[in-house]
Amino acid sequence: MQTCENPTVTSQPIDEVLALIVSVNDTTQWLLIAHKLNKLSEAQLRSYTSDNLDPLTILDPAVHSLGYLYFITARCLIADADNAGQLLQMLCHFIDVVDIQQLRLAPARVAMVATALEHLATSLEKPMVPVLPLMTAIEKMASSPHVLTSLHAPLAKCCLLAKAYKYPLRILDQDIETVDPVTYATSIVSFLEYHYYGAMIYIGNKNFDRALDFLILVISAPTQNAVSAIQLEAFKKYSLVSLIHDGQWRTLPKYTSVMVTKSAKIRCLPYYEISKAFDNTDIRQFETLFDKHRAVFESDNHIGLMKQCHEALYRKRIKELTNVYMTVGIPDIAKKLDTMEPVSDEKVERILVDMVRDRLICTLSKILKKEGKW
Repeated sequence: MQTCENPTVTSQPIDEVLALIVSVNDTTQWLLIAHKLNKLSEAQLRSYTSDNLDPLTILDPAVHSLGYLYFITARCLIADADNAGQLLQMLCHFIDVVDIQQLRLAPARVAMVATALEHLATSLEKPMVPVLPLMTAIEKMASSPHVLTSLHAPLAKCCLLAKAYKYPLRILDQDIETVDPVTYATSIVSFLEYHYYGAMIYIGNKNFDRALDFLILVISAPTQNAVSAIQLEAFKKYSLVSLIHDGQWRTLPKYTSVMVTKSAKIRCLPYYEISKAFDNTDIRQFETLFDKHRAVFESDNHIGLMKQCHEALYRKRIKELTNVYMTVGIPDIAKKLDTMEPVSDEKVERILVDMVRDRLICTLSKILKKEGKW
């Protein structure tokens, strides 16, 4: 696998480090090895020995896991279409057999496993490539299913890119209770990204209640000097998902920073206006605002959610009508929806059937009897 740097320039430090790694017989020496590995440049980690030997063929991934971690990730980060497949096999095997105790000495380097897998996926043009290896690595690395690692957010992101919404649920369904920056090289950004991407996965699965829980964690995370962009994006999604799921704006927790709510009111105004249309159960107002702010919603990639909001507002209005007029007919419902474009009887009937299935109404028989369809 000829993917090394010039050996005449970089081989001497590599020879010394490799000799130390293969000779170690005391676990206390792994700290010294980690220190020496951290001093090597990426170019050195990609080089061969002075004897033109590949470090990846000298080290046993199960026995010399710490050293192997540095060399394999460095190599994967410059992979191309010709060698990405072989490197992927080697990296996946490493994840399967790794000595976790050694890897705990290099949490920052472990985070590069995700970057390496993402690069390999790009080289191979296969977005699903990182998903299963990352899940395996997380389940091995974390001391508990409730601990956040540096690999959680990349996993959620990769699943979104691959549209693999079901794969990460066994990890996402475990609430994060511990964030340990020292042991797992995590930060507040790791926490925000994981829950934001996780919310998007739950939206893809139509699990809106769980998505709202994740979005609340992002929006209500402590802020110091400024509101982060990801919190504002979470606020926008929270607005739309709460309308879809609840038919109204779901109040944020009292512990949410005033700085976040004030900033959102200024920078997310179209979303506030949309919620007012729901308050009024006014479909025409919603459609007018949708057209007015379409460029904003398109820029935010929220057209799909807006269409689901539109449908949710239909349901809310129909539910109100059927509660008031127990035997109202389908044509009458269509007229009373008061939309910018006429609504067909067929569409109203489809929505009614869906609402009965979802137990939102229970008067379909009377409506269909009036139409002679029951």
